[in-house]
Amino acid sequence: MVFALKSLLTVKSVPCFMESNLEKAKDARNILVKIRLSRFLEKDIAKITKKEELFSVYLNVLDGVYKDDIFSDQRDVIVSSLHECWGLWLLMYFSQEKSTEKITSLKEQLKGDLLSAKQKLLSKQSPSSMVYYYIRAGNNLREQERLAESIEMYTKALEGQCIKEIIPLY
Repeated sequence: MVFALKSLLTVKSVPCFMESNLEKAKDARNILVKIRLSRFLEKDIAKITKKEELFSVYLNVLDGVYKDDIFSDQRDVIVSSLHECWGLWLLMYFSQEKSTEKITSLKEQLKGDLLSAKQKLLSKQSPSSMVYYYIRAGNNLREQERLAESIEMYTKALEGQCIKEIIPLY
């Protein structure tokens, strides 16, 4: 297509024909732009809409965290851990090939997974295999001078599988 456009524009011909060549080039460009835009409408907008619906489920769970007084002392740690869970969940389960009728099942699965993660966080367990929660909670508790609980969180982090990644953070 690029070669055809270049040849249309570089043809040395009579000036009256030059205008028609330019019009042909413009028409070719307009057709390519229409094709690109239609792809955006067909694929990208649908994908964005699905992610937006799933994100609203995540935001509803976060709303519950902010409204619940149980989380007041560890809210920042819990929110960042839930944010990590949301991102990992999206990478693992979201696929643009899934049909629109399956969005409801995805929303239910996300809601269940986030509520499960929230329950684990309530019982002071990491919702995923990552030790980020333990380190962040330990740091937060240490700043509040709750040293026994802080040491407990650091110990849980060290018992995890990713000790090499922990040492610089610890």
